[in-house]
Amino acid sequence: MRRFSIGEQVYDEDDPELPARLEHAYAQKLRPLCRCKEPPLPMYIARIDGLHVIKRMPLSGRDHDPACPSYEPP
Repeated sequence: MRRFSIGEQVYDEDDPELPARLEHAYAQKLRPLCRCKEPPLPMYIARIDGLHVIKRMPLSGRDHDPACPSYEPP
């Protein structure tokens, strides 16, 4: 399961508070950080059909931990 930092808070991807926090972060242009590694990796928030979804930054899949769902082999 992925974990994200948004501001000072850390959220699991299934946290019921995350959708509202993503909407707020999107409006403020905040970047969530994936906590699969230290230091955390920047992500971005996409708005798709009115939903806010966390996506990995382009070409950053190889930087994530291999156990992270955002990982993509080089």
